[in-house]
Amino acid sequence: MSSLKILSVTITSGLSMSEHVRNVVTSCAQTLYTLRLLQAHGMCESALQNIYRTAIIAKLQYASCAWWGFTSADDKQRIMAFLRRGQCSGLCPTDVTSFEELCESVDRQLLNQVLTNRNHVLYGLLPPTSDALQRYTMPLVFMLRKITSDFWC
Repeated sequence: MSSLKILSVTITSGLSMSEHVRNVVTSCAQTLYTLRLLQAHGMCESALQNIYRTAIIAKLQYASCAWWGFTSADDKQRIMAFLRRGQCSGLCPTDVTSFEELCESVDRQLLNQVLTNRNHVLYGLLPPTSDALQRYTMPLVFMLRKITSDFWC
């Protein structure tokens, strides 16, 4: 088996997310085409931007906590190029921050939920708390990668 699709996230045997990114961007491109048709037929800009945010941004961001940390630079470029197409056509709202910032925000929210909820399914995968004063901070991305890699192994 070379790839596995779990909850619509395609993971290859080498933990590459290229196939997942390709599938999601292809699906979003079809939605973008439909939005362009609606734009050509006179649908108002604010409604199109709401649909873009709801359909495309949400689809791209789905389960990003599980896959964003494993994407290659090429995959990130592919996503950013697709989002630029939406911005050039006027469909992507101007208040949308970069996709990387959106993913980091979702990662922070997940980590905060895990840290504050002892009943969270990922709480047991956190390292034990230490009474010693620690003078370092682990970057959020590395901590989430550790949690998710422990979870999948």
